[in-house]
Amino acid sequence: MKALVCIFFEIVLLIVTAVCLVDMWGWFISPLGVAPIIIPQAIGIIAVMSIFTPLRGKDETELLILIFEKTIRIALTYLTGYLASIAM
Repeated sequence: MKALVCIFFEIVLLIVTAVCLVDMWGWFISPLGVAPIIIPQAIGIIAVMSIFTPLRGKDETELLILIFEKTIRIALTYLTGYLASIAM
């Protein structure tokens, strides 16, 4: 059951990360003349980035901590990008 919950949260976090990437792409990359991206393209970019991310040991407690860390990292990255886009 815990594995299903973790998989569910991984999918949710993937979609949230993709939405953040699409927004941040629009804020910082599109003004440079590059075409905007859509959610499926953002998911592809995230998949490519995950190839270079090392895996850590994942017992049940550690999985919950990793999900929490990912959520905080996504939120802080998005907030930082948003604040930077306002300052531009």
